[in-house]
Amino acid sequence: MRSSSRRALALLLVTLAGPACASRTTGPPASPSPATTAANPLAADLDRILTTAPADRVTWGIVARTAGGEVLYRRDPDRLFHPASTMKVLTVAAAVERLGWEFHFETTGRATTPLEADGTIRGDLVVTGSGDPTISRRFDGSATLAGWADQLWQRGVRRIQGRVIGEGSAFGGTTFGAGWQWDDFGASYAAPISALTYNDNTVELLIAPGATPGARASVTVIDRDAAVTIDNRVRTAGAETARRLSLARRADATVVLDGEVPLGYAPFKQFVAVDDPPAYLARAFKAALVARGIVVVGRARSAETDPPGPFPADAPVLFRHQSPPLKLIAATIMKSSQNLYTELLLRAMTARDTRATETFTSTLASWGVNGDHVVAADGSGLSRYDLVTASALDTVLSRMFARADRETWLATFPIAGVDGTLERRMKGTPAEGRVHAKTGSLAYVRALAGYAKMADDRWVQFAILANNFAGSTTSADVDRITDAVVHRLIATGTLAPPRQ
Repeated sequence: MRSSSRRALALLLVTLAGPACASRTTGPPASPSPATTAANPLAADLDRILTTAPADRVTWGIVARTAGGEVLYRRDPDRLFHPASTMKVLTVAAAVERLGWEFHFETTGRATTPLEADGTIRGDLVVTGSGDPTISRRFDGSATLAGWADQLWQRGVRRIQGRVIGEGSAFGGTTFGAGWQWDDFGASYAAPISALTYNDNTVELLIAPGATPGARASVTVIDRDAAVTIDNRVRTAGAETARRLSLARRADATVVLDGEVPLGYAPFKQFVAVDDPPAYLARAFKAALVARGIVVVGRARSAETDPPGPFPADAPVLFRHQSPPLKLIAATIMKSSQNLYTELLLRAMTARDTRATETFTSTLASWGVNGDHVVAADGSGLSRYDLVTASALDTVLSRMFARADRETWLATFPIAGVDGTLERRMKGTPAEGRVHAKTGSLAYVRALAGYAKMADDRWVQFAILANNFAGSTTSADVDRITDAVVHRLIATGTLAPPRQ
């Protein structure tokens, strides 16, 4: 295994130093870290990788150590970087500390009037959420709603004279994270935050080209319960044209789709964010009630726009739903880099939007990670206000690795060449199946933080943050360099002296 690892590493280093890189002059090279010596071959190799074009055009923050133990390499460990989605490592760790792996979100249903003998509810049926993200197609959310309808049927409910209302105001505050960019609104990864969510607060569209070049492409809303307005400006282009699609969200919540779809192109899916998640769930639940045979006279609405009538003091809970445990939600967050789920988990730590990041950072501070090392505007890393040092990530990785439930923690991470956001990275290399790490990706930002098994099967942990690259240095370049660093860590046999 060790010899094959070194052969793979040699190939990577040759690739990094290939003609396209070697021929470029970029000005004064970045200074190598001061502890590079012949006695420290790991440090020498990593410094060489990171000071060779195009890596020398990137700002790097790195800490690597044997998991929870000896430091192997540092490069600007205390400089603040945009973390992108490696922020989720910190958020999930803090949530595990405060809530525990078996934490469940709870959603309830109550009526504003008593259930009458003939099975009628004359008032409103109100569904109140506490942040459960799993009432979703990812977790068979339609079956969940059908199950609620069946519970009401079993209790004798036959008619709802009032409305079905979704109540998602438990967190208060805004529906978007601080520092989220306006041009992301409408995209599925920037879905609005609500304590009552459905289908990840996104709607599925099916897009197909028209019959002739110049014709408008067709856009079909698959999720019929989502009230979303689409302004379709997508045109059919020649068969040789590349597919191009952009979306934006206007102030009136209309989603504008623009771009080109080649003639003959196969229909494809696109997910866009909905404007009013509680109303979305209410409509879907009303449909489930009707399908079960329960008559619903009133409309499906959101409590924000149509507040329900007051509950009587003795109003019973007609149904109560618990989410899957945090350990399953955390795996979805980490493996698929799900922003909405992370934001809901952040708010679950306090149930108050205005104190969410304060509670989060106070948890990190209790671990020795202070405000000099973490600036948190959200939990997902989508905000450009977020700043994190490699040392902060390293501290949290060490703390979580030292826990008795380490295997549960490791199981949440994407695995190189296997699943999640690392499914296509490092495949067919010695790193495949050996790297458990969280990716991070924004414009001009790439990051990777997690763990890997070295050639001798000991664990190494690493936090790699890359910022401030553009022009001829691409995201693919930075990912390739990052992977080369990880390959070199895996190939480590004899541990190098600590880097100071």
